[in-house]
Amino acid sequence: MELILSLNMSKNMFLAFCTIFFLFMGCILDAVPVILIFFPVLLPIALQFGIDPVHFGVITVLNLMIGLITPPVGALLFIETKIAKIDINTLLKEIWPHILVLMGVLILITFVPGFVTFLPNLFFK
Repeated sequence: MELILSLNMSKNMFLAFCTIFFLFMGCILDAVPVILIFFPVLLPIALQFGIDPVHFGVITVLNLMIGLITPPVGALLFIETKIAKIDINTLLKEIWPHILVLMGVLILITFVPGFVTFLPNLFFK
């Protein structure tokens, strides 16, 4: 925690770091272990940067979801091939537009927190 705070990062740099980190971790591990291991470490740092916990949680979950459908591991890809009864190469050709749209949404909600926090703030504050 002190290491990250000593780097004099801005809020957006920290969010970009978390996005890249959680995308990478989501590509090689399942979502539950990543959340259990790293989220409790990074959440207090996010709070010190003034990041809304709901915003940080949504960013984390979306990153891990994208990681689960992205190679090299892509655990959900194997489930999708069995459900659709197609081979993995066909699925990989068809999944890239979906991943690109998800990455665009991820960038949007990462750096414009109002998209995530509008409804919770409307109903709970």
